[in-house]
Amino acid sequence: MKVRKLLILSVVVLLSFFYNACRSNMGDSETIAFNGISFQLQGNWNVTTEEVLHNSLYYIGCEKNDDTADLFVVRFSKEEISPVIFLKDYLHKLNSKTTLLYDKIENGKFGKYECIFANYSFLMTISTYHGTVYAFEAEDKVVLVVKQTDSKRRLNKVFALPESSFQVD
Repeated sequence: MKVRKLLILSVVVLLSFFYNACRSNMGDSETIAFNGISFQLQGNWNVTTEEVLHNSLYYIGCEKNDDTADLFVVRFSKEEISPVIFLKDYLHKLNSKTTLLYDKIENGKFGKYECIFANYSFLMTISTYHGTVYAFEAEDKVVLVVKQTDSKRRLNKVFALPESSFQVD
């Protein structure tokens, strides 16, 4: 009987150890909120917010604090601008800094929002970066969202939480 209790106790302690190790690797989630845009990030991110143009254009930049190249960017405007123009302008600016390859602009969804999007990739020095840029209208805003990383297969997995929790008020 003592051996069985000791075995059960050992299993419980071991499971507790693995649960805490997995939990610490995942990190706690943090809610980012700025001028009517909110979403959650999990892990250690450096977040920058900026009002680029007074009462008009806003920026949220999130860069992962590790050895990955994970980048989540939100730009939004209260001005009347077409989501297509917003998206094409971003791709044009990125293309002016590097050789950008991108798919055609398509209709889709970002979280719960109907949007247009384009997948892209580019080579900088010796690394290839992959991303998706989305543009849509919600509430009184036109929103541009960029997900970018150095691994095409990780692209959607890394940004699942900010995308599913994304809210425009």
